[in-house]
Amino acid sequence: YAREFMSSRRTASWFHAGSGEPYAEQCQIVADVMRPDFEVFESPLSRGIALQQELKRYTSEQLEALDAMEGNSRVIFTGPAGTGKTLLAIEAARRGFASGKHVLFTCFNRHLGRWLEEQTSPWKPSVVTGTLHKQMLNVARIKAPPPDANRDFWTKRLPHLALKHLAELATDIEAFDELVIDEAQDILSDPYLDFLDAMLRGGLSSGRWRLFGDMEKQAIYGTDNSSPEEVLARRFGTTPVYSLRVNCRNTPRVAELAHLLGGLTPPYRKILRPDDGIDPEIKFYKDQSQAREMLEESLQQLSIAGFSEDSIVILSQKSDDSSLAALLESKPWVSIVRPYGSADSNQIRYVSVHAFKGLEAPAIVLTDVETINNQFAVSLFYISVTRALQRLVVLASSTVKTELTKMLLCESGTDS
Repeated sequence: YAREFMSSRRTASWFHAGSGEPYAEQCQIVADVMRPDFEVFESPLSRGIALQQELKRYTSEQLEALDAMEGNSRVIFTGPAGTGKTLLAIEAARRGFASGKHVLFTCFNRHLGRWLEEQTSPWKPSVVTGTLHKQMLNVARIKAPPPDANRDFWTKRLPHLALKHLAELATDIEAFDELVIDEAQDILSDPYLDFLDAMLRGGLSSGRWRLFGDMEKQAIYGTDNSSPEEVLARRFGTTPVYSLRVNCRNTPRVAELAHLLGGLTPPYRKILRPDDGIDPEIKFYKDQSQAREMLEESLQQLSIAGFSEDSIVILSQKSDDSSLAALLESKPWVSIVRPYGSADSNQIRYVSVHAFKGLEAPAIVLTDVETINNQFAVSLFYISVTRALQRLVVLASSTVKTELTKMLLCESGTDS
């Protein structure tokens, strides 16, 4: 086209159509000079800023879920990990604030609750944010849970005490105009829902609320004998449900691992983030000594790759005290790696998978994977791997190597 154009221009007397130039080899030389191949180093800070902008852009694409359901007073938003439920829940709370409503924004997990409080702090006191247990303690006028507080206290006795106090002081406690629940699958038990019903103007049957949850894979607390689907059907049978199936958190390779080893069926409909070309790492250890060496080596590699200490989280399928991270003894890791709740900004945090639900980090190191042969273990694995924004390392016992390999082959349809 350029040759045809120049041939038609009288002023282009320098151009000779019959010369056949520039021919392909000359064009390639010109291209190499003007736009050579090159590599550029992207600093961790720049990469982090770009990632945050990327996630904001992807989440903004999913705000159509809230827009589409705005006319419904009660909506259940469901979807697997990484589909933007938490950020959509924050946006739902913000919209409630903007419209002048008194909003209760709650969840089950205390680390998630603390993070949500930070995110919604500009909207106080119109938006009251925190864990459900914190809200029940406040209503029941209990300053601190008893030292011997067990599962029965949190799941039955505390809801009963809070409801009792509500009944006695009904005129002194203002009902909320709107309820927003994140990680709702953890709250779907009758004692918890009875309390929330009493806190909401019009109750759960007639009031305004939004539930965000993964009803498929993340109900691991077992707060009720019924499954999330059964509770939803029994108490909210006719409520509109909006399904989120587009992953806006994980890279395609991490999302595929969640599908293959996490039992996600059906898989994500779409992965929004581009492929960074980095595969998740799965390393197998024979004993605790080798596991510690692998953990230290993985942390060192992440540091060399440019990840700051506060961008790395070590997850464990065990409690904090018995996790692999708590057993580190060599320097500098013994002083750098600290429990999630007490770590400084220049330290690497470790925490159980249970306690990290609903949160995410640029780099995740999953440890203490010792079984994956039951549905609960599969759910924990799925939750763990989907926390990673950029890099994922899995440290698993060699006893599960055959099992993991078999799952990968079966799910991918590859013959062994």
